[in-house]
Amino acid sequence: MSRILMVGPYPPIRDGIGTYAAQEVKRLLLDGHDVEVLSPQPSAAHHHLALRSARGVGALTKRVGNYERVIVQYHPDVFYPHPVGPAEKAAISGGLLAMCLRSRNVELRLHEFKPEWGGVGPQAQLLRQVWLAARRLEVHTETERRQLCEAYRLPATRVEVVHHGAHFEPHALDADRDAIRSELGIAPGEHAFLAIGFLQPHKGFDRAIRAFGRLATPPGAARLDVVGGLRVDDPAFVAHVEDLRDLAAATPGAHV
Repeated sequence: MSRILMVGPYPPIRDGIGTYAAQEVKRLLLDGHDVEVLSPQPSAAHHHLALRSARGVGALTKRVGNYERVIVQYHPDVFYPHPVGPAEKAAISGGLLAMCLRSRNVELRLHEFKPEWGGVGPQAQLLRQVWLAARRLEVHTETERRQLCEAYRLPATRVEVVHHGAHFEPHALDADRDAIRSELGIAPGEHAFLAIGFLQPHKGFDRAIRAFGRLATPPGAARLDVVGGLRVDDPAFVAHVEDLRDLAAATPGAHV
């Protein structure tokens, strides 16, 4: 069994990546591994380290040699401040490369990958070296793998697709499909669509509701449930939730 360092957001911080990390930690512990967690904010993690700077990433690099595996829940927001200039961005990316080279056992879980993460020119080249230096590189979908490989000229074999729920613990092991549908109020013949996540504009729940409204289905044949909550109490996000509720109220079969 391995001594593992998990790096990323962690509960009780309200963060989808943090929830993912906690589920993976639980699975690793059940498998008998020795796991410590390092998060960028105060949390239930064993260690806390401000990561949004070259200095923070440098401090992380000094620690990774103490572990047999280092799992990084990667998203730019974990490591790069907003806004970030080209020089600072390059310094942080260089620090991530140094971390991968020092450990040789870094596993990067890329969440919500977007091709524009690395920009163009030297910055993209530097991040390409980070992706190549990691021992393992994971995304959640085939689309993300294709985009990542195209953006950074990586062979498809370099990137693994691991389903987002691969480490999640089921909460209805003893209930069958019909019992669960009954408990949730879903009719036996009703087709149910589920959109789940923090209710933020970039998630596109409004587009899902509009698309559902254009389905040519008889009344009661299908439903769409948008399930989630506010990640931060921001006035713009609160207004967005109200807009989603109004849109759902005007769309038969949609619920928020």
